[in-house]
Amino acid sequence: MAKQLTVRCQGAGEPVYLIGGGPAFTTWNLEPIQGHLRKHYRVCRWDMRGVGDNAGLTLPPDKPALSVWLADMAAVLPPEPVLLWGHSCGDTWSELVRQSAEVPWFFPAHVSPSARDAEGTGTPPSAGPKTA
Repeated sequence: MAKQLTVRCQGAGEPVYLIGGGPAFTTWNLEPIQGHLRKHYRVCRWDMRGVGDNAGLTLPPDKPALSVWLADMAAVLPPEPVLLWGHSCGDTWSELVRQSAEVPWFFPAHVSPSARDAEGTGTPPSAGPKTA
């Protein structure tokens, strides 16, 4: 039997999935966020194939890495509405999965803590209009 992806979940309640920035590092850097959020939510995170907990899983040589990672992400998400919290590259991958989902209502929200405005100034859109 093929080895399954290891997913680490803590807490109870509505699901929040932390999507790490990989592929070069594990999701260990998201543990503080997971520890805080688990008081109110079921918070899950996993490492990509070839990294950390999933270091023993390799990428198929005949498929593009990004398509495999996105398929893996879709496979570990629960069959219920879930909030995606993307960090670094995980932010982009979360958005790609959200946009391509067959059932997009599974993703009622997408948190992007590393997002920037269109000009790249770091000012969040909710900060209001810029003044001259």
